[in-house]
Amino acid sequence: MSTSDAFDFAGAKQKHLTWKSKIRAFLDGKRTLSPGEALSHNECELGQWLFNVGLRKLGKNPLMIELDRTHQKLHALVKQILDVKRAGSVEEAEAAYAVLLQTSDRIVSLLDEMAATKKKAA
Repeated sequence: MSTSDAFDFAGAKQKHLTWKSKIRAFLDGKRTLSPGEALSHNECELGQWLFNVGLRKLGKNPLMIELDRTHQKLHALVKQILDVKRAGSVEEAEAAYAVLLQTSDRIVSLLDEMAATKKKAA
């Protein structure tokens, strides 16, 4: 996925789901995550597209507005998960991960809705 005007919604979904599995692996102690790797909502691939193309071209679209807000919430949850897990509070990290899963599902749903809207407009 690049920051070009074209956006691969299916590819974005797949990359998002892969990224989500990295958070699960972190919680399970199977991998490490640096704060820079997971925290910036405008540095991940979806965030780069949102800031460079999506909001510029579709910023008034209610789905895009919700996607941006939900994406920011997701990264805030990742920060919370990293912080509480590193502080030794596994239960709190798992609770935050449960909220992250719901937030992630909404991101996937919004990507699906936007892809469907794009197909109808084509």
